[in-house]
Amino acid sequence: MLAAILVLFGATYVEMAAAQRPSSPPPEQGPRSERMEALRIAFMTEELALTPEESAVFWPMQQAFDAKLEALREALKSHMDATVTGEVDERAAREAVTAMTELRKSMVDLEAAHLLDVMDLLGPDRALRMPMLQREMAQRIREAMQRSGANRPAPNRDPGRRPPHGPRR
Repeated sequence: MLAAILVLFGATYVEMAAAQRPSSPPPEQGPRSERMEALRIAFMTEELALTPEESAVFWPMQQAFDAKLEALREALKSHMDATVTGEVDERAAREAVTAMTELRKSMVDLEAAHLLDVMDLLGPDRALRMPMLQREMAQRIREAMQRSGANRPAPNRDPGRRPPHGPRR
């Protein structure tokens, strides 16, 4: 009986969180990404104890931040990919390092500005919990993916190629 109530509560909560989301994810994202986004919204909404009024302001602000951060990440990835595609002379390597450093600084500046904006809305206690909550959510996702076997390489993937984030385990 308790399990049924918890499942009902959880499903209702996810529905409420999804309903508070002001816009849908970009069309290039599939159902899995939409589900992950709904879970992220539910988790953050619950952990930050967002009221409906706060959610109406917070989520558009968060989505704008996420879009800007993703653009910076893509630019950083482009620079990183360009440096590993072939031989690079010292001058080009120095320029690449400088460009990547500037992009990382921009990412930090963007996050700081976002946290200050969120602090104005939610107060310092809840705003400063956001980075920790995001890490906790990412850790939960990694653990769930490991349990489900979702991190296994695709069958057509080159087995000798290392993933870009480090060695295989």
